[in-house]
Amino acid sequence: MWQDIQQNFDIPNTEVMRRKMLSALATRWRDFKTFLTREYVFGERQNETPCLKYQITDEEWMQFRATRLDPSWQAKRIAAQERQAKNDAPHLLSRGGYERKKKEMKKARAEAAGVESADRVESPPRHEMWIAARTKSDGQMTSESARVVADKIEGLVEQSTQGSFVSDGRNDILTTAIGRPEHGGRVRGVGGSWSHRDFFGARSSRSTVDSCSQEVMQRMEQRLEMQFEEKLKNIQKEFEQKFELLARSQQQTAVAHDGVRVSTKGSCAAPDPSPDQTHTDVPNQCELYVEDDPPRLVAIGRVFEGGSTIHGVPLQPDWTRVVVDQVQDAAAPVPLPNTEVQLVGQATGTFLAWPKRLVMPLSARAKDFINRGKEVMREPHVDDANIAEAEGDPISKLLIILPRLKKKPIQLQWDIRVFGVDSSDVPLYISLPDALEIVGGNSMLNISIIQLWAMYMDKLSVEQAQAEVYGFIEPQSIQKSGNTQVQIQQYMQTWMSDSRRHIYMAPYIDGSHWQLMVIIPKEYTVVWFCSLHRKPSQEIKSQLHG
Repeated sequence: MWQDIQQNFDIPNTEVMRRKMLSALATRWRDFKTFLTREYVFGERQNETPCLKYQITDEEWMQFRATRLDPSWQAKRIAAQERQAKNDAPHLLSRGGYERKKKEMKKARAEAAGVESADRVESPPRHEMWIAARTKSDGQMTSESARVVADKIEGLVEQSTQGSFVSDGRNDILTTAIGRPEHGGRVRGVGGSWSHRDFFGARSSRSTVDSCSQEVMQRMEQRLEMQFEEKLKNIQKEFEQKFELLARSQQQTAVAHDGVRVSTKGSCAAPDPSPDQTHTDVPNQCELYVEDDPPRLVAIGRVFEGGSTIHGVPLQPDWTRVVVDQVQDAAAPVPLPNTEVQLVGQATGTFLAWPKRLVMPLSARAKDFINRGKEVMREPHVDDANIAEAEGDPISKLLIILPRLKKKPIQLQWDIRVFGVDSSDVPLYISLPDALEIVGGNSMLNISIIQLWAMYMDKLSVEQAQAEVYGFIEPQSIQKSGNTQVQIQQYMQTWMSDSRRHIYMAPYIDGSHWQLMVIIPKEYTVVWFCSLHRKPSQEIKSQLHG
């Protein structure tokens, strides 16, 4: 048949053109048989014969008519009619279909742009043709379902211009708006002459975020679990015995804090902070007030500059990061409570967000309060020799180091080769609550713990001569809080291009839940780990595709 077409028509002899022409012929043939069935078998002309008009022999017609009257074929016809009845977004296309609609749209665009030839105008995307095929002459859609899909398309187009939505092969704007994958054998919104391969291109043989083999993920998860399970079992029993000692130590500290609490009533009320005092005048150690008339002094603390989030929550411009050292009113509510800290008495040694206008320099009375507090509550002395002796005993080592964290958070530095960013740009502090999050094992870890984990893993890779194999993505630099998509993409692309590691570990937080990406750039592969089995968010997909 293709040879006959070549002999009678001037058509390029290419595989793509051959498939399109034969597909078009098949469609026309099916349409013709449908017409004969509708008009001459079951319609008004069933007592007539189409033989003379369409050059069909009597024998051919009788055979065709017999197949259409067969009960098995009629059952298929009824099933097809029922499926068509479920089409809640019918189109208004004529016989020319989407090809004719595309020509009409290109012609209209050429006239609007003042272009002589419609061939110079870019073809409309298929989601626009889908809407045009279901729009009536009065501008209304053919059905409510079609209108809902059209509204979704409009929203996705807006997101696409802003960069928050990125089409990914067959998961483009139209497929996402409809909410169902493409049908086998045809492509919606472009006509029947296009196959999936011709329109979307061949499927990538590489794994992607969406098509990563479940088997590969399970093997990697099992391997990681086996590596840590044995160590955890060895220390679990010992930890349970020594954790009771840690709990008693915490109770003693709480009693000591109650002993130095000062009333905030009457003559002890703090003076009204002057509005002329700005946060830039506050030294490292400061007074922390809460709203009242006048504002009340509730604690002594320290200001820690740097960082755009606290426990995963964005820090507003008119707030600052503080640590409560000594409590003056334990029952006072903190300005920005969370699930773990609601009162000032619960906030000792942890990072908090505090309004800058309620953070003031130390007064003479506050300094006296600090001195009296030091006399009542003395921090236990920590000898480095004790830490060295406990080197083979991780639980004892933890109990020795914890008093340091009770006193103040520890700031850590990392080499620029670890994350590709300077540690001064992303300050890292480890506080007592951070350590207790690890000990408890049932809380969402602060981002500083994830940074510390990555530093430790990098140290292990260096010690095992694997530094050129494994790399790590700094988690704060890829969070959507405080970073634009362009900044995230620029950091990841620059770091991977400069460091040239084979595998990168990228911790990512989504909805107060940590997930892990394992990125293999040379194989264009991303393995996604999520204990809650959540799929990657659209934001992280956009960052990876960028």
